[in-house]
Amino acid sequence: MSLPIGLALVNISLAFAVLLVIRRLILDPASRKRFLSGITIPILIWLALSLILPYFSQFTFKPNNWANERVVVLCYVVALVLIDNVRLAVKSLWAIIISGGVMSLYAIFQYFYGYDVIRGIELEHMGNGHFALGLFSWHLTWGGVALVLVMISLARMFYSVKGKWGVTAIGLALLNGIGMITSFGRSAILGGGVGLLLLITLLRKKYRYYALGGAVIAVVLAVFFMPGLSDRLMKSVNVGQGITDDWNEGTRMRLWQTSLVMIQNHPVTGIGWGNFGVGFSIYKVPGYYHTECHSHSDILQEAAFGGIPTVIAYAAVWVLFLVLVVRAYRKTAVGDQERWILQMGMAVAVAFLVAGIFQCYLTDDEVGNMVWYTLGLTMAVVHLRKMGLSTGLTGEPCA
Repeated sequence: MSLPIGLALVNISLAFAVLLVIRRLILDPASRKRFLSGITIPILIWLALSLILPYFSQFTFKPNNWANERVVVLCYVVALVLIDNVRLAVKSLWAIIISGGVMSLYAIFQYFYGYDVIRGIELEHMGNGHFALGLFSWHLTWGGVALVLVMISLARMFYSVKGKWGVTAIGLALLNGIGMITSFGRSAILGGGVGLLLLITLLRKKYRYYALGGAVIAVVLAVFFMPGLSDRLMKSVNVGQGITDDWNEGTRMRLWQTSLVMIQNHPVTGIGWGNFGVGFSIYKVPGYYHTECHSHSDILQEAAFGGIPTVIAYAAVWVLFLVLVVRAYRKTAVGDQERWILQMGMAVAVAFLVAGIFQCYLTDDEVGNMVWYTLGLTMAVVHLRKMGLSTGLTGEPCA
């Protein structure tokens, strides 16, 4: 269910997992206690506000649209309840990054050959390569999924580079990193960069400079061997008012401005889920748009759809998550197996939030599944440590 695979199989797996969660909550008091721990209550408050407030908006109330966008949060519950020991958490994360490595290989194939064998379609050119899709229908979806894969891989690599699993982690970090770049998703690449810097700051001092040097070399090599990457990144600074120039970022800016107008006119209730098109027709900022389907920003879309109280509750979920994880992390000893999982949780959260400033990843189901699952898994480990249920496993760590 948390693997980087197509949505249909994920939804089927999620349905079975939810049934297991319900059974566990009914029969196991410890699972009920874990369910109510951490950020569950703030999440429920955020979900309630985002559903109730739009009901009082002047726009059509569409609860089905709300449900379709929020079903991914069930992945948080599944991980939180079903991950009942740290060994299982470790195995789950390894399954994710290994399967992600396979998908990254396919994305690299797509980059060079410009063809999606599964869908039987040619891919769009970018520089001397092509936009990779992975197993998805859109390159930004693959970029968001790959972002999570990279954060997990890097956290494990920085935990220990010794032994066969350490070497495997290095290989997967490189492979998933290249896979993310083949998406040419700038927001994902930016989020990945910030997440990498966070992980480097968590390293022991004597390793930081090596990691930072390695990161710089990786960036230089990526730009050198993938000239389309520098072209793609340079597009970000072009915010002119061209009408037909695809190298123009004016659309993103105008979508942000239009979303802000929606928020100004409906600060408490928002315009409701599924009403962006209607709101756009009313509050559109003049200018050229090559897309009109969303706010192009997670934060702005939350506020536009659910009002400012909703986005405050949403921010509170992330703040509390980071506070709880950092608190648990400070209590871990160097070498604890749980240490890299907590680092991973912090990196995924920060990288996702940064990327979400510039793109709507929260409502991209495939990305949302991965993010909420890793958050739930991290909070399960926080709770297990609090209960004194540590693995006792140690490594030869860099962090």
